[in-house]
Amino acid sequence: MIKLWRIGILVWTLLVTILTLSNFVVSGSLPHDENLFQSVQSRLLVVKPFPAKPLYVSKIPNQARDLNQNTVQVGDLVLALGEPVSDEAELKAALRAVDDFAKVELLVFRPSILELRSYMVSKAMIPSDFYRVIPNAVVVRTVQPGGSSDRAGMRPGDLITAINGRTFTDATAADRIMRQTHAGSRVEYRIVRGSQELSLILTMAKFTIPASLFVLKFCGLLILWSGGAMVLARPSIKAARLSGLALALFGTGLALFIGSQFAQAFINGYPQIIIQGICLFFGAAALVHSRFYFPIERAELLHNRFLRYFPYVLALWGFLASARFRENAIFPTIGALLFYQAILNWKFAKRRSPESVQVAKILNATANSGLILAAIMFYTATRRGGANSFGFLGLPLLLIPMGYWFTVVKYELLDIHLKIKRSFQYSMVSFGWAIFLFVGFLWTLTRLPNWQWPGNLPQINVSLSAVEVLDSPLTEAARHAQEKKILMIIALVLGAISWRIGKTGQRWIDRKFHRAGYDYRRSSSELADVLSRQLSMKDLGEALIKKIAELMFVKQAGLIVFAQNNRSPLVSLYGHKSPDFGEALTREGQHYARAVSNFFGEVQIDYLPKNIKDILRKEGFSYLSPIHSKDRLLGVILVGDKLSEAPFTQEDLVFLNATSKQIAVSIENGLLYEQVALQERLRHELEIARTIQLSSLPQETPRVPGLTIAALSQPATEVGGDYFDYLPRENGVCVLVGDVSGKGTSAALHMSKLQGIIRCLGEKQIRPAQLFCEANPMLYRNLDQKSFVTAIACQFDTVKKQALVARAGHLPLYVYHPGIGVKTYQPPGIGLGLENSGKFRQIIEEMIIPYECGDIFVLVSDGVTEAFNQHSQTYGDEALRAVIEANATQNAEHIRDAIRLAIQEFAGNTPQADDMTILVVKAVPQFVQTDQQENVLEQAGA
Repeated sequence: MIKLWRIGILVWTLLVTILTLSNFVVSGSLPHDENLFQSVQSRLLVVKPFPAKPLYVSKIPNQARDLNQNTVQVGDLVLALGEPVSDEAELKAALRAVDDFAKVELLVFRPSILELRSYMVSKAMIPSDFYRVIPNAVVVRTVQPGGSSDRAGMRPGDLITAINGRTFTDATAADRIMRQTHAGSRVEYRIVRGSQELSLILTMAKFTIPASLFVLKFCGLLILWSGGAMVLARPSIKAARLSGLALALFGTGLALFIGSQFAQAFINGYPQIIIQGICLFFGAAALVHSRFYFPIERAELLHNRFLRYFPYVLALWGFLASARFRENAIFPTIGALLFYQAILNWKFAKRRSPESVQVAKILNATANSGLILAAIMFYTATRRGGANSFGFLGLPLLLIPMGYWFTVVKYELLDIHLKIKRSFQYSMVSFGWAIFLFVGFLWTLTRLPNWQWPGNLPQINVSLSAVEVLDSPLTEAARHAQEKKILMIIALVLGAISWRIGKTGQRWIDRKFHRAGYDYRRSSSELADVLSRQLSMKDLGEALIKKIAELMFVKQAGLIVFAQNNRSPLVSLYGHKSPDFGEALTREGQHYARAVSNFFGEVQIDYLPKNIKDILRKEGFSYLSPIHSKDRLLGVILVGDKLSEAPFTQEDLVFLNATSKQIAVSIENGLLYEQVALQERLRHELEIARTIQLSSLPQETPRVPGLTIAALSQPATEVGGDYFDYLPRENGVCVLVGDVSGKGTSAALHMSKLQGIIRCLGEKQIRPAQLFCEANPMLYRNLDQKSFVTAIACQFDTVKKQALVARAGHLPLYVYHPGIGVKTYQPPGIGLGLENSGKFRQIIEEMIIPYECGDIFVLVSDGVTEAFNQHSQTYGDEALRAVIEANATQNAEHIRDAIRLAIQEFAGNTPQADDMTILVVKAVPQFVQTDQQENVLEQAGA
């Protein structure tokens, strides 16, 4: 049940907050002409004045009274002549029914002062053409000063007859037309003022935020959040649940308040008004009910169910009454609830303990004061017709949750023990002092433009070119410019005075709260002395972290130096009593390194990942500062809370950041020797690996009658992923070139797997396509998911003089035919190790290529055709063809070397980007060759 209460209040608070903010944005984005108008019941406008005897006046509150009481004036609207009239026909009928010298009662509405007036008038005194008929109209009740209507020249009492050329029947229809316009657009109003017809052009504001709406919704959210916090803090206590729920409901009613006037502007506006009314009325009833349990449970009231639930009956009555009286039903209902609570207090006063009276004193005072002040503000706004100030009544209502929480904290009720630390007191006093100065400065600035300037200002004209003292008075424009300049000077002087007063007051507050500043220059010097005297990393870490803790007056501190190659980090702790934490840092230091590697400068612990944040927070650390050197993370400084329990100031954090930068060089120097030794060992091991890899490639070229063969493989780094091999066959040889994806150590390891598999399968004397088909599943199982192999195999049959070619996703085979040139052969096939579902066997095909003496076969890896030069250009396929054709008369070794030299010349100083493998096979006359004959053939280019 407790968990459900917490989840429920969290969800409710979140939903209401989101809905309130969305309503606030929607209401600010609505087109609004910043005036209020109401329907009028007549279209008969008086255009000629005539004398009449006044009978009574029904006056709208707070409007200026008309001094001319004995005249029916131009602009009045006729409502009745003996009997109600609504159109011209009824008015004429009423006039005909009255004798010429008889007297009749005339009822008119005077828009200029929003009054209903009744006169006794003789028919003979009424001019025959005293009226004219106007379209249906609405009368403007109020115009917001400085708003769009005020800027357009609209006045209270104007009769609006059309909006953007469209007429209407009543105020609701007129409001609907206005809402159909767009924020920021121009709107034309046709109005009648007196007997004149005018046209006013209004420019709607793009976004209008009524100050009262903002205040009301913000205050409602504060009350909602305070109630939600009470329920979350102690959901197991009934007094906390009921009091928190009451505040949450009451705050929801205020936060969702949109009023019936704006209901149509919102989707589901009227359902929201119903929810708002329920929360507001029943929240107020729940506040009364909560007083049965809070601040002290009142047993004398709880035994009577009628007393407990009668407030909800009053709330139901108020909610139903709001359907008729709208907002006007709110405060009478709340007044009834207050009266009911006062009756209970009086009735059971003798049965209350003195302790109960004392504890509830502050709560009663704040709650009653807030409601009474809000009622006064509501009455004042209603009497003045000032709906624009209605929302400010939310400010005194904040006294209600303040009274609840003050009582909780002061008397430690609801099992909530809140101790205000001295550091918090200092922060609040400093913040209050700053707010006081800021508000005072702003208040003074807002009053300056309204200052009445003396008429005898000096006649001085100041410009960039000269300062002139004139005898004649300044022009109006020059005078306004002079006043603006004086205002700017006064504002600057006020700012300087406020700043000076603020500094003086803050120094006094610092002395009262014992907040003397630190001499960080001296601290930095002491830290430098420690760094200069220490040699070993262990001693350096221990001395360094101890000095940091002393200089910053923290309870505990720590230093983690991250070692390279995932080795255990060096950990130094000061003032820490948990041995397990130091072991955990040593064991999982790399997790901490990854968590803080993206931070630069001091970091609060709360910004770290949750698992690390919880551990560090549990151990008492508050801030950390990464130690970087050239964007590389060397270590981390950890600091706990200050000994004074004061929060860290910006000066502390700056020092912490500066310290991490200062010690970075010392830590880097301490690790330098270890890194150099490690790099030297790695370099030596890679040289050995390169030697082993190159020695694993064929060291001797096979002697095949009718063929000369030459090959080379050149890794881009110390080791690589390219591969070539020779597989002996009965009537010739099978040559292969392979390329493992990637380069470097991982590619070299995968290449060794490829080499072992191919050589094992090569003993079966199988064809190239079958060789790849049997190697594919083995490579699929032995390679990681991100790696694959491309390969090409060319099997020569010197008896049939044909080559059998199969390709597994590799570059094509380049073949030079004398008299024809270089052709490429690219039989279908996909890479090895990519899949093992049978698709590889379906795709791969073999191609038979007949050859003659002088034909040249060239197999290369992509490091040849994709070699780069300094202009980021690739060597390409055409350049390779040209080299082959240019050296077609040479032997295989010469062609191989010519290709390698051409690529080196093309790349220039550009480092080799990928492994490069070249294998050349040339067909020559077929006879038994001696060494001497072979040399002759090679020299002749045969």
